[in-house]
Amino acid sequence: MNIRNRGALINSLFNGHFQDIARGHFTVRRLERVYGPEQVQALDGSLPPAKR
Repeated sequence: MNIRNRGALINSLFNGHFQDIARGHFTVRRLERVYGPEQVQALDGSLPPAKR
């Protein structure tokens, strides 16, 4: 695997990771608009850790 392929692979992995993070962020923002930030933040502590 040459250096360009490695760079493209790393970029692709980071891009996918940050898209997942953004999706989660905007999901929480939407829930806060619908239910209010206090309710969403109160539930945040009661959720189990995410599976990896």
